[in-house]
Amino acid sequence: MKRFNKVIENSLKDSQLVRVKLKVDPANCSSGEILKYNGYEGYILAEKESSYSVYVEDLGLVAELPKTIVAIQDTLNPIEKLKINALQFLINKGLADEILLKSIYMASAPECIDAFLREKGMSDFDILSVYRNALFC
Repeated sequence: MKRFNKVIENSLKDSQLVRVKLKVDPANCSSGEILKYNGYEGYILAEKESSYSVYVEDLGLVAELPKTIVAIQDTLNPIEKLKINALQFLINKGLADEILLKSIYMASAPECIDAFLREKGMSDFDILSVYRNALFC
């Protein structure tokens, strides 16, 4: 079973599913069953009107969690957030082309993203704005 869970986890990491951290509010939770998910990480498989279906990685199971009790916190690392903000900024300014978008998506360090943004003629103020949005949003 552990090997099966490992295969699923590796497949999920390569997918476009959103990786999240689960936060359960004990004040609103009357069920100890749901409280046990607090702090675990997983992937949202489906979102319904009143709940999330989440694959909980460490437990190797899919849980149906009510939206009123569970808060979802994204787990993107800072470089991924920077990439997303840089891509959104370029698209909004009409400066994006396919090669640039792929280059930023594949970038492994903030310095690479910075260089791509400067090549497009972005000012220091614009680049700082991209960094701020990535860090504080």
